[in-house]
Amino acid sequence: MTRRTCNTLLVASLLIALGALLAVPGANARPRDLVDTRSRIDFEQLYHFARKAADTYQETGAIRDRHPGVSWIATPGHNNVLYFIETDDARRTHTIAVRGTVDDTNWQLDMDTHGAFDEKAGVLVHRGFNTVARTIYANAASRLNPAYSTWLTGHSFGGAVAAILATYLDRDGYSIAGVYTFGQPKFTNAEGVRRYFHLPILRVVYQNDAVAMLPDAVKSGNARFVHLGPEIVLLNGPYFCYLDEAEAAHKSVRAFSRGMTFSSLPDHKMKWYLQDLSDKLKAARAVPYAKRQQYVKRHRMGTGLGTASAKKVTNFSRRATY
Repeated sequence: MTRRTCNTLLVASLLIALGALLAVPGANARPRDLVDTRSRIDFEQLYHFARKAADTYQETGAIRDRHPGVSWIATPGHNNVLYFIETDDARRTHTIAVRGTVDDTNWQLDMDTHGAFDEKAGVLVHRGFNTVARTIYANAASRLNPAYSTWLTGHSFGGAVAAILATYLDRDGYSIAGVYTFGQPKFTNAEGVRRYFHLPILRVVYQNDAVAMLPDAVKSGNARFVHLGPEIVLLNGPYFCYLDEAEAAHKSVRAFSRGMTFSSLPDHKMKWYLQDLSDKLKAARAVPYAKRQQYVKRHRMGTGLGTASAKKVTNFSRRATY
């Protein structure tokens, strides 16, 4: 058995054991308005929000240094999930950025893949992500100006929470400028996708990021998780794929079960997202989704997130972090 085969089997076994587990668009733009594949995708915009998502892993002082417009940073409740709000009064916008997993408290929430009916969103959601989203929204809502448009972003766990926050803002009548997530796991089912199809969510996935394929099914239930929003798949060098809302939702059903042979935990690292988006600022070329594996760069296990001061805690040699 080759080393590559061994690594693939290790990744699949680990995840199964863990629980089966562009220009700024207008407010409330449809997903297809965020990305028009007939013209140039705004990778500068994607990189801009990826940096914000990555910076949630920094210490609060570093966050304020890098983002002078930050008006609020908090880690509410007992879930240890940091988020910050950046306010731009000149453009009348807020940006909410939510951190991903950094410790065992977060990890237990990741693993809580039971379905929970969220009365505010009106749909079934991942219970662990929902717990955090409700806590953050209670802390953040009063700090948002209803007359402003709000952007949301996050990596991994943080991306899923950001998407749920978008459903809350939508129900409460806030204007949503856009939602950009990176390596986001699934958080709702087919009914949730139908209900919130109109939200301007754009998901970015690096290569074969295993976390973006998860979770497949609701624990102790019959429902399957489905992705909401179109998807950009980042590949090596200038290459990428684009899936519209319907294609992305269809391919997300049982995505890990069907794709575990090529799924990759190292592809979940935020540093690869940043590096790849940076590469595409120079040149970008779309390729067919069916041929994407021809443009994949393999990464080794065990080098951590590479973006966080807490990276020694969340090292891929110890656990899959999202």
